[in-house]
Amino acid sequence: MEIVKIDEFSVYKKQKTEFDEALDQSMFDLIRSIELDDEAGIKIKNIDVSVVDTNKSRFKVYKMTIKNTKFGKTTEYTKSIKVPYPIKGKYLKISYEF
Repeated sequence: MEIVKIDEFSVYKKQKTEFDEALDQSMFDLIRSIELDDEAGIKIKNIDVSVVDTNKSRFKVYKMTIKNTKFGKTTEYTKSIKVPYPIKGKYLKISYEF
């Protein structure tokens, strides 16, 4: 089973572009699937994507603005998902962070 689909015979730049597009599409589909659960009563208002690179780690961060549509609460809040992101397509830089 392929998680992120890329063509194995493409050049590096094209592979990087395909990987980025496939990763973003997969994450957007995952995040938007939260809205499909009617019992949860959640609406995704916005998704911001950024790459965070520190001395210890490199992540692609998907920051979501979420609104609760049930139970009389209309408070908006944000949650983030960090996905390890490769450096020059060669390796991952991951460190345990609190």
